[in-house]
Amino acid sequence: MTVQQHEALSQAGTKVRMKYDPSQIGECTGKADDDDGDFLVQVSFNGKRPDWFLADQLELLEEEVEDDITRIRTGRTDTIDTLKRAFARIQLGGKMSEIFYSMDTTHTEFMPHQFKPVLAMLDSPSQGLLIADEVGLGKTIEAGLIWTELRFRKQARRLLVVCPAMLTEKWQYELRYRFGTAGTITDAAGLLKILEHPDQVTVDNQCIICSLQGIRPPSEWEKAETSSPAARLARRLNELSIEDPVFDMTIIDEAHYLRNPETASATLGNLLRRVSDHIALLTATPVNTSNRDLHSLVKLADPDQFQFAEQFQSILEANRPLVKASNALKLQASTYGNVLEHLADAQQHWVLKRSEQLQELIQELEGYDLSTTPNSSQRIRLRERVERLNLLSHIITRTRKREVMVNRATREAKHLPVPMSPEEQSAYDIATEAIARYAEENDSPEGFLLAMPQRQMSSCIYAAVDHWLNKSGLVEGDDGQFYEDTGEDGRGLLESSSRLIGYIGRHIAGKVDLSALRSSDSKYSRLNAALSEFLKRHPDEKVIVFSYFKKTLSYLNSRLKEDSIRSIIVQGGQDKKAIIDEFRNSNTQQVLLSSEVASEGVDLQFMRFIINYDLPWNPMKVEQRIGRVDRIGQKSPKINILSFVYKGTIDDKILSRLFDRLNLFENSLGGAEDILGDSISVMSKRLLSGKLTPAQQQAQIEQTADAIEQRRRDEEIVDESSSSLVALGDYIQSQVTEAHNSNRKISDEDLIEYITDFLDRHAPGHTINNLAKDHQFTIKLPPNIAVDFGDFTRKEKLTPSRLSIGHEQTFIINNQVASGGKQKHEIINQFHPFIKYISLKSLQEEPHTPLLALKVNASNIPVLETGEVYAFKVENWSFSGSKEEDFLRSSFVNCNTLNEVSRNDASEIMGCIRSHASDWLEAPTQLGSDEKIRQSIDTVEKLLARKYRKELKEKQSENNDRIRIQEESVRKSHEKKRSQLEQAINNNIGNSRYIKMTRGRLKSLKNQTEMLLEKINKKKKIKDSREPVAVGILKVE
Repeated sequence: MTVQQHEALSQAGTKVRMKYDPSQIGECTGKADDDDGDFLVQVSFNGKRPDWFLADQLELLEEEVEDDITRIRTGRTDTIDTLKRAFARIQLGGKMSEIFYSMDTTHTEFMPHQFKPVLAMLDSPSQGLLIADEVGLGKTIEAGLIWTELRFRKQARRLLVVCPAMLTEKWQYELRYRFGTAGTITDAAGLLKILEHPDQVTVDNQCIICSLQGIRPPSEWEKAETSSPAARLARRLNELSIEDPVFDMTIIDEAHYLRNPETASATLGNLLRRVSDHIALLTATPVNTSNRDLHSLVKLADPDQFQFAEQFQSILEANRPLVKASNALKLQASTYGNVLEHLADAQQHWVLKRSEQLQELIQELEGYDLSTTPNSSQRIRLRERVERLNLLSHIITRTRKREVMVNRATREAKHLPVPMSPEEQSAYDIATEAIARYAEENDSPEGFLLAMPQRQMSSCIYAAVDHWLNKSGLVEGDDGQFYEDTGEDGRGLLESSSRLIGYIGRHIAGKVDLSALRSSDSKYSRLNAALSEFLKRHPDEKVIVFSYFKKTLSYLNSRLKEDSIRSIIVQGGQDKKAIIDEFRNSNTQQVLLSSEVASEGVDLQFMRFIINYDLPWNPMKVEQRIGRVDRIGQKSPKINILSFVYKGTIDDKILSRLFDRLNLFENSLGGAEDILGDSISVMSKRLLSGKLTPAQQQAQIEQTADAIEQRRRDEEIVDESSSSLVALGDYIQSQVTEAHNSNRKISDEDLIEYITDFLDRHAPGHTINNLAKDHQFTIKLPPNIAVDFGDFTRKEKLTPSRLSIGHEQTFIINNQVASGGKQKHEIINQFHPFIKYISLKSLQEEPHTPLLALKVNASNIPVLETGEVYAFKVENWSFSGSKEEDFLRSSFVNCNTLNEVSRNDASEIMGCIRSHASDWLEAPTQLGSDEKIRQSIDTVEKLLARKYRKELKEKQSENNDRIRIQEESVRKSHEKKRSQLEQAINNNIGNSRYIKMTRGRLKSLKNQTEMLLEKINKKKKIKDSREPVAVGILKVE
């Protein structure tokens, strides 16, 4: 070194870096010493404690004038670890659009279709989404994946789940076991208590679970004198709607209950939407464009854009030709002209008339010979551009079973009408006579109350008679059967049913021999025979038997045990998960006896034989029973369904005239709610009224079958057409599969490297040791880092970690959420506070673009030519407008030919480099011509800059289209509301009080519209940035 350089190193504040690790940047303290001919300098690197270094190890930053070639020639390039560190910093920042932070981090099996809603939510300007998949495709998992994604991307902490009461425990289990989120089930009073102090709802990863029935507001909830917890909760939610969102995400399961805007459930949905940052609505309802109920749900997901049904209908119709164009691009025979025809149709609609993206795409297609066909890569690129135009992909997703369950199990149904034994017929007649007398003596009470004893006999005559003789009323939980059969609320029937049951019990006492009834049980005899035959032929399999009457289940359990058939009961009020796990894992238990409530939200696809011991009249309930088995994960090619009914009863007529005629057992009712409509509840009320003759009963059943058959035909037409309206297409699914195959996710190795690199550079005195078993590491932080980390977790209100103690502890570094149960060792995954802490510290470091000389074996990157050298550059691109997107983009150029590698190959190469490349230490001597290398690096940088400008232009066009549609929707909504209010004023001339109030509403509407437009206007201009990540050369050996 020169004297001048020595003098500079002796001055405090001089910036230096390590010659052989240029990412290490430090500052001289002003202390220097000549130690036996070695010139030593004291330097502090990256804020660490100052230490002594040889001057020859250092270089002055101000002195750096060498270009890239000089640094490569002198061997002063960065290491592969620097590149890995840069990648980890960017990816663990939680913003990368092509990384799935929820992929392979949860306890779920990878299913590509389940990530469609994740993409849609991230793409949604309103941050609301309707998930309308068919039953059995995993809507719960899809919502959980969205939550997992938001936890990392948006630091989401507060989740609210609202679902039917019977599903609360299922949600609690699923969130904890599959997604590592602890949930608390509470009621209106409990939720109100939490919301009284919304600033305290910040515990990391908190979930609150409520039943829809338990928190929906009563009528007149706005009045202060309505003092129920649900009313006070509604008023509190209304108050909070003008503040920042209380919940980062709200999930509403079975959202079809919110479809009617006049109901209390819909009111609750609107209140929750206004206090939720993100909302996911789950329903199996088909996308029916003629159904205004669907608009109600879409409006709840995006209240600004879909204020009126007419707006929704317009966007649906404008979207149709776009999906047709996308579908045309799937076909090899489609010409450019075929695709252009569909796009020209789309441009005729007012919604797309001014679309910049569509116009640019049409102009491009017009430049081709319209009679020719695009090649494979062109079709993929064009489909990607058409998909960007899709107007509904960000608000509705729908997947049908036939789209993802290619080798789906077939259903084989068999029905057994069982003749009653003489003893059973006698008991049935005596009980029927008692019910008729009770009706006469009590002025004919509600028909469905009188019919309930007969429904109990239809399940099991012995169990019903035994129940009545013990003078017990309606079994707790069986009131739900009233609702399923009639559509009426069964609450409040316990007292009335007790009187009726007591009356029947007194009437049949002494007239029915229970012992004889038990020994002549015809239905049980058939059940025993069916089970014995099946289990003899398939001794390793298990069977599920359903009944809606709890007394039947208890009776069957007793009889089966007497006959050496091991069974177990699962019903409401129990820990269903624990019972089913015990049954699944048992080597002795063969039969699962399940109540109706227990069949909700349970996955039983490890069985294939279903027995309906009795028959719910609502086909949707039967479909839910079968759907527990016929779902993703069913390995058997065939599902067997056996159904029992007593011959000659109403159940027998319903089975033959309704279920059999419509093939309701064999064909899945994907959208049962819409197909059935109110037909079943109307039929049930009339049949249960007790006022119909047998002939009238049969006519009523036939009439119901006719109505359902017609509705199903209509729905099939509508569902087919709907797929041409809102379909995301399998292009998105292929993107998800590619991301999974390319490992575009955060791996365990990424976390280990990220943690180790941080500790090596910023935490002198730390220890980290791999125990080489089960992802276990011992880690000890130095005191300064442990204390700083502890302060960080407290300040950010994150879950405390043992790392802040400062003692050596055993941790598991595994990028999986913790499953249920107490963990022996603390798990460090991508959500762990220490990862967030490292990310924060990384942002505070001075930016540095590594220059690399790498090599890789050709077997790891088959797309590159062996023996060639490639120049490359990687950049992080960011675009922010109506949505935020971040991408890692790279470009590779052959140094000999200057030919560029394709974009898809470049993405694959970067993944391979990260996993398989090493430092090319021989580069200074083995590298070819300086001019060629310089020209290659210059070329790759220019190519990437050109691609960036093109991408920016496309993003701006896409943003302009989104903003324009949002603006037009808001303006049309404003004009319609304004017109309605002005008409109301004209219709009430002379009513000064009403006119004054309406003018106030007009003023409020104007202010609200201006605020919305200003909010939209702020996102008009794309904010963009390019961050260089790395540049270098790569040798393929």
